[in-house]
Amino acid sequence: MHRWFLDMRKFLAELSSMETRREIDSSDDEWLTQIKMYEAAADAPLVPTPVQAHEELDAKNGLLPGTKVSVAPDDTGRDDPTFGTLIALSPEEVVIKPQELESKALVDVRLHFPRLGFVVQPQRSSRL
Repeated sequence: MHRWFLDMRKFLAELSSMETRREIDSSDDEWLTQIKMYEAAADAPLVPTPVQAHEELDAKNGLLPGTKVSVAPDDTGRDDPTFGTLIALSPEEVVIKPQELESKALVDVRLHFPRLGFVVQPQRSSRL
């Protein structure tokens, strides 16, 4: 068992990283300038999957890019969903632009949720 642990730790240490790190001095606002220079892609990068997207089924369920949606865990926390605009959807993940807060956000933000364990639904309009 200990050998398996050591082999697994070695394997994980050798995996290439999917992130880009930048060292920034936290005493100034250079980090904000650098983030603002990055434009969010129109198509959010998604985790590659071996399965094709279920575009027809998603469309039947009202899950098209640009749709206002709610995303919530399917177990605990389901009573407090995150609301936003659907940017991208795959069998593995959901990407939304969160609903604007009262104060303007400093940068354009995208939230990525796993598809497994989360419920994505179009927001229902009020009937009042």
